[in-house]
Amino acid sequence: MNTSLIPNAARLFLFTAFACLLASCCACAVPGVGAQSMNMNVTITNANVTISNMNGAVAPVPMPEEPKSTVYGRAVYDDTGRPVKRARVQLLNIEGRGQQYAGLTNANGEFRIRKVPVGNYFVTVDAPGVMSPVSFLDIQEMRGNSHPDLREVRKHFDEVDVDGKSDREVNVRAKRGASVSGRVTYADGDPAINVSVSIMRRRGERLAQLITGVNPATLYSMRTDDRGVFRVAGLPPGEYLVAVSETVEHGESDAGRYDPMEASIFGNPLMMTFYPSATRAGQATPVRVEAGEDRDGVDITIAERALHTLSGVVRGGRDGRPVASASVRFAPKVPASGVDATLSSPYEETRGTVQTDEQGLWQLREIPDGVYIISVNPPSVYESATTATTTGGVDGAPPTRPRRPKKRYAPKQQEVKVAGGDVANINIVVNEGGRISGTYVYEDKQPASYQYASFYVERAEEGETAGGERITGGGSDGKFTIDGIPPGRMYLRASLYNEDTEKTYVKSMTWRGRDLLREPLEIAQGTDVEGVQVVMSSEVATLDVRAVSGTDKNAARGVVIILAPVDPTQWPHPDTQLSCASGRDGTCAISGAPGEYLVIALTSGERVESVGDVIKRRAAGAPRVSLRAGERKSLEVLTPSGN
Repeated sequence: MNTSLIPNAARLFLFTAFACLLASCCACAVPGVGAQSMNMNVTITNANVTISNMNGAVAPVPMPEEPKSTVYGRAVYDDTGRPVKRARVQLLNIEGRGQQYAGLTNANGEFRIRKVPVGNYFVTVDAPGVMSPVSFLDIQEMRGNSHPDLREVRKHFDEVDVDGKSDREVNVRAKRGASVSGRVTYADGDPAINVSVSIMRRRGERLAQLITGVNPATLYSMRTDDRGVFRVAGLPPGEYLVAVSETVEHGESDAGRYDPMEASIFGNPLMMTFYPSATRAGQATPVRVEAGEDRDGVDITIAERALHTLSGVVRGGRDGRPVASASVRFAPKVPASGVDATLSSPYEETRGTVQTDEQGLWQLREIPDGVYIISVNPPSVYESATTATTTGGVDGAPPTRPRRPKKRYAPKQQEVKVAGGDVANINIVVNEGGRISGTYVYEDKQPASYQYASFYVERAEEGETAGGERITGGGSDGKFTIDGIPPGRMYLRASLYNEDTEKTYVKSMTWRGRDLLREPLEIAQGTDVEGVQVVMSSEVATLDVRAVSGTDKNAARGVVIILAPVDPTQWPHPDTQLSCASGRDGTCAISGAPGEYLVIALTSGERVESVGDVIKRRAAGAPRVSLRAGERKSLEVLTPSGN
């Protein structure tokens, strides 16, 4: 795919979504399960091995042999049999990490894609008006709300198996999607030009933000032209809500960062008007289309609404002094239920951000009525750059060390309601942040200088990441520090892996005789917890799983297998769970810390709002497995049919 015309932010999100949809791992499939719970994501095919940590760092092992397979054939329109000329044909890896390979068709629709590695691929045509696997993505699912369902994708797209040695011929059927078109105007009749158009697929009480493709022509079609006219094509059959949103600068960070492509994809959830002129998704008129249908007359009048200003001050909790250079941003409070609860942008946290001035003052503009969450991230301050110990510095001066940022204050969130007017004098008090520091080593007690490490804190009561700065890369001396931790009962969590790709897990985490793997720390204002000791081990346990369905025990693909500790107190915490997703042959492997586990299976397309709740419901009847350090076991898991 030629991605040079797609902005970095949009391209990163789209490709991450592709990887989550097409990869047989559930790091992106189940809330909290995978990236952190497995300490790393491991993907193994016949061609390569890739290991990545929770922050996306990747350590690839070179392929032992260059692939020699060529995938060739002809792309034609499914309804007419005519060739698809001068279009890009893509191979999207289904059971790898979302790798993509592409070739261009000629005037007869013929294409050749060389050096394709081993794998199972979807074969698609990337052209305006043609359905794409992207059209079946649910952005909220890709953010971790449930396991993506590939069954619908398989109904519309061909698959091909590649062995890396022999060539494969495939005839690609490009299926035309439906189109929706209309004109957008203001209340006075003027055309609304260059506003973003959002298409949301409706499934009961859920809305799935839709992207019809990643080629520039398709993405730019999701904006109105100089007449206020839009036409979005390539839609799969279904029921949709159509909305438009104006571009508004709520805060200083918006200035100079406007990206029309990103806005086309994600819009502005605060400024949406739904067809025909509703301000809420629950009041919109749905539009239903069938494959290949052209639906016109979807005209939208942008709703008039009053816009207001939010302003206030950020102060320290102990001394009441203003906090300068703090980052203040806002986001709408998500409703508890209904279709409006599913409306949110994955980039909304980067919009509407301002910094406090020397008096701690801040202001946000053009805010419609609603309930919002104001989030404050205090600035970093720096410790002294010198050590007050021995000689050894230049000309007898004390030795120096690099200045290290320290969060003096902890992050803070505060709810505010806007109703009919400006809201001023919002007083946000930030508490002094706590700190946790320590060392991490292998069992041989050597410093883990060649380890990548990430440490963070998690509220014991909520099972959610809370405050504190996520620190990656432990440094050359195997030390770590987390600053700016808000008051509360906090679990310390860690994710680690080494350069030789051997899997590691946290064997112990102690402080003053306390087991921090099972016991939270009580953090008060300014608490400084020093001397935490973390011991890692590479003697992971491995469970080889084969998911089967029906009486014939056929291989079940796309099944997420979760290993949850038998201890119920650990269920709310995603990092205590291990997981994998079955491939085409129904198999996958789970590696991680030894222990006693419950085995939970999530079928393809099964909705999951809380993994902890799923474990609670199924714990009584779930099989158990005991895994010792360095042990490898096999297990067959029976799942419902239809996968």
